[in-house]
Amino acid sequence: MHTDIFILGREPLECNSGGPSSRQRNEIIGSTLLGTAKGRVGCPTVMSAALDFEAFDPLHTAHALLRSAGIEDPDELRERYLLPDEPCICHPTVSLNPLRVATAAVDDVLLQVALLGRCTSSHYDPRRPILLTRASLTRQVVLYSGREFYA
Repeated sequence: MHTDIFILGREPLECNSGGPSSRQRNEIIGSTLLGTAKGRVGCPTVMSAALDFEAFDPLHTAHALLRSAGIEDPDELRERYLLPDEPCICHPTVSLNPLRVATAAVDDVLLQVALLGRCTSSHYDPRRPILLTRASLTRQVVLYSGREFYA
């Protein structure tokens, strides 16, 4: 059996369920547990982050902002800003309106730098050291709590 699964905003996935090719189905998936706090299972939104460095190098800009705030080690941001204390699901997105680094308040930018420095492409770990890379600083992410999701 051949099944096409359509996920909104993506190319269809072709899945083979092992049956004869005469039994074909199309399924459209139009919902998600992410961002939902209703019902028995939900992954509510915790926070989001996106920075716009324009033409400037994200890594050099972040380090310059740290120096201007009197911070030598990015891990010092851990003491300065209140961030989620639970591991979270980190979902990349392009629908956020990024904070413009050139015009934003330094504290607003450094808060997001601290958050992005603890994120990988798939999860946020509050115990992780704050690692600043061009990849982490240019991510646009939404964090979701996974505490009520059991697989």
